[in-house]
Amino acid sequence: MAVIRKQVVAEVGVIVATGLKDIVPRQVDLSGDWDFAYAPGDGDGAVPELLPANRACCSMPMPGFWDDYVERLNEAYPAVKLRFSSAPDPVRFPMHGLAPDASLSHVIGIGQYECRFDAPAGARLTFEGGPTFLESCVWVNGKFVGRQPHYSTAWSMPLDGLVEPGASNRLSLQVANTDPRTMGCITRGYSGYAAGVVGPVGLRITGPARIADCYIHPAASGDILNWRVEVDRPADPAPMTLRWRVVDPETDVIVQEQARAVNAGANSWQTTAAGLSPWSDRSPTLYRIEIELWDRDVLSDVLHQRFGLRTIAAEGFGLRLNGQPIYLRGATEHAYFPQTCTLPLDKSYHRHYLRQLKALGFNWLRFHTWVPPEAYMDAADELGMLIQVETPAGADEHEWRDVLRACRRHPSVMIYCAGNEELLDEAKLDQLESWAAARRELAPDALFSPQEALRGIEYGWSDTDFGPGVVQEPYPHNPARLERVRSFADCFGQFAWGLHSYNSTACDPQLIDARLEDYQRPCLSHEVCIHGSYIDLDLEHRYTGTRIGTDLYAAARRHLREHGLEKHAALYYRNSCAWMRRLRKHAVENARRSCRVAGYDLLGAHDHHWHRTGYPCGIMNEFAEMKPGETAEEVRRYNNSSVLLLDHRGGWVASNAERWTGRLSTSLFDEVGPGSVRVDWQLRDEAGRVYRRGEATVDRLTVGSINDLIEISFDVPDFRAPRALVLAAQLSSSSLQIDNTWPIFVYPPAFWPDHRVRFADDLAERWAGQSGRAGASPPDHEGLRVVSALGDADVDALAAGGRILLLGARPFASRVTVFQIACAGRAEGNLATCIHDHPITRSLPHAGFCDWDFQRMLDGGEAVLGDVSGLPFDPIIEVVSSFKDIQKQAALFELRVGRGRLLVCSLGLAPDDAAAVHLLGACIGYANSSEFSPAHALEPGVLRALVADRNERQELAETDQGFDERAALKHW
Repeated sequence: MAVIRKQVVAEVGVIVATGLKDIVPRQVDLSGDWDFAYAPGDGDGAVPELLPANRACCSMPMPGFWDDYVERLNEAYPAVKLRFSSAPDPVRFPMHGLAPDASLSHVIGIGQYECRFDAPAGARLTFEGGPTFLESCVWVNGKFVGRQPHYSTAWSMPLDGLVEPGASNRLSLQVANTDPRTMGCITRGYSGYAAGVVGPVGLRITGPARIADCYIHPAASGDILNWRVEVDRPADPAPMTLRWRVVDPETDVIVQEQARAVNAGANSWQTTAAGLSPWSDRSPTLYRIEIELWDRDVLSDVLHQRFGLRTIAAEGFGLRLNGQPIYLRGATEHAYFPQTCTLPLDKSYHRHYLRQLKALGFNWLRFHTWVPPEAYMDAADELGMLIQVETPAGADEHEWRDVLRACRRHPSVMIYCAGNEELLDEAKLDQLESWAAARRELAPDALFSPQEALRGIEYGWSDTDFGPGVVQEPYPHNPARLERVRSFADCFGQFAWGLHSYNSTACDPQLIDARLEDYQRPCLSHEVCIHGSYIDLDLEHRYTGTRIGTDLYAAARRHLREHGLEKHAALYYRNSCAWMRRLRKHAVENARRSCRVAGYDLLGAHDHHWHRTGYPCGIMNEFAEMKPGETAEEVRRYNNSSVLLLDHRGGWVASNAERWTGRLSTSLFDEVGPGSVRVDWQLRDEAGRVYRRGEATVDRLTVGSINDLIEISFDVPDFRAPRALVLAAQLSSSSLQIDNTWPIFVYPPAFWPDHRVRFADDLAERWAGQSGRAGASPPDHEGLRVVSALGDADVDALAAGGRILLLGARPFASRVTVFQIACAGRAEGNLATCIHDHPITRSLPHAGFCDWDFQRMLDGGEAVLGDVSGLPFDPIIEVVSSFKDIQKQAALFELRVGRGRLLVCSLGLAPDDAAAVHLLGACIGYANSSEFSPAHALEPGVLRALVADRNERQELAETDQGFDERAALKHW
């Protein structure tokens, strides 16, 4: 205790009865080591008793978390068993279904911090504490002061009548995590219910009159400042004088200053905003407000706080910041801190992260069910990052109002949201209406979003979520609930029916716009791109010696090793990132193409592995480092204030002599300046050779909307071999230059060596136009037979030396494939594809994985399960499952069967898909060549048994007595 007492005495001094003029208003920082006592607690929620003063056995840093200093507790309590939360189960794979959140064991109980301080005579003291996890109580000299029941905000408690002037006073702060009432991302996963104090702790010393609160916000016009200052002075109605000034912190120049009479209680007035520059995400101008409260010519209190002049308003389906249209390009903050585990306390940590987000084009950060501490909000104020705060599940209106009061001082905080995906039934809507009214009262310069994703209104976890009155057309929703929530909401965190997330490859922006007509408010698309990537095992060593540890990575490595795939982990990760990169760009651009979407929160700016025990969803890894292939320049092409967009109605795949057509537009949120606006486009290859080009001049562009630019149309170049090309477009004006690129794959008509090919009857008609002699019937052992399923006769032909190309999966066990990458954190679905070197694949324009030219083939295809079918695993085209539930899958592979040879392609091949036609031609050419020499063999008896088993399953399915294996294994 002596350490803290010396700090307080040195700053405050011991002032004894020398008059009010000797009181110097100030704030005293009590950071440092405090005496600490621990008790397990019983978690009954009652106000705990004060522990005896002699109970303290160690010191504990203030601020800080107990679990970061558990060795001190172990030394202090060698004979006392600390109470820990349940030890987590070891991380083991495989996992199935929804994997649980990761967790650690935490010290549970009551921690009592204590220090002593001397107080000046005649002064009023207020204790100020940073957010305390999970709740806290304060005593002075053994007398109870009050209780702070939540961890969302910093707080204060006056110590009136409890402090002994000129004497040594005992300050006791109890922090408890025994009775969790709420659940948010900051208290889930690895950080869990870790107990401690997050922000600074100190004493505020004032005269008899003190400034209880100061809130300054501009009027909607932005040219008037509304001031509200609350003064607390007991039992004295005499007027006081408030002197205030607005200072430019960069130059220390006083911009405005004034003195006015004030009384105890709330004092409101208005001043001009002339001379003040607005705060925005592009120009985060901050000012320092300095206030002095004079009581009978004695300085009684001072207050310094920062201020940013900004307005935010909803207008139709859009948002305006300081009267100008703005598009919110957000990331979801899930509170994952791999190096510290618990929330970092240093503002520089948050500044570093926010700078990285800004470099990627982000201007908005959605805090998923938690409220950032002051240091984080200060960093956002300084760097121009807009913020949405969310209360945790289970919060009450007292906590909601505390959040409003605490955050409204920060210009970065512009949206207050009441939670994430809670059920919006009639009782919840009653609560939300009250909370919306509180927002209008306490933070009129911000917006209210009732919930992230409107469960029970626009979607449900079950049919009962929608309640009475649900309609099915034009989409399932509850119109009465939507009408009611619309009456008090300023904007919505809208689900977009999963078409920007779970099923982003199927998104139709026009469908989204048609449905959003009912909302009549700005809609921020909820958790866009909820896609997962593979895990990077090379990061395992970064967790050595940390509290989180290496368990997740070690378990994934073991699982891969058990399947003989550890050597492929780096390839899987690299290819997964490539797939993710393409789908993320596609998802975000589709959101930008919807004129009734005002922004989005991208689920993954960086990975956060506490969720679902491994959640690799980000542009960056969990250490905020760019993943392979990612560049800030490329991300900004689709994640900036203005972007070029392509309605690629011509598709990703084109064929020689076709006419390709697409429509270019721009989502424009920058001024283009005077003069003409030029649009240029080129069709080029990776070497920079240009095959087609065009240019145009456009005018009458509208800022804050989607502007149609030009139609791009060209004859597809005549190539003899497939090519991967790039369509590049650029918009240039006197003050703006933006560009974007999209892939186009050109496949020439395939040449098929059809003189030795016979298609089975069910395929002959389908492929007759591609093979002039599809109906020819040479003996199977002399030519290639193409079939859609293997039967006993096919096995006999293989055993006798025939060649067969199987277009499909039967009789092998399989899973349906889709081009949609797996959802982040889930064990189901696929995370990568690999195109291995082989004579068939050498003619494809690939970079080692299935790009957009494989979309239709994957969406209509299957992957053969090697382990389930008992096959040697040596794929030509591999489909890579989640690392949580490894399934060896091949979409193209070959086998020796007896004296024959079998080539299997289970991708969906359609005659009107030029890429599929080429792949089939490549398969036929290879299977008819001398190169067709598979390295692995399968006994004919094994294959015959698979045929018999599949036939039996098919018969059961047809009589409704069994199951369809394909449907059973379907993963989406």
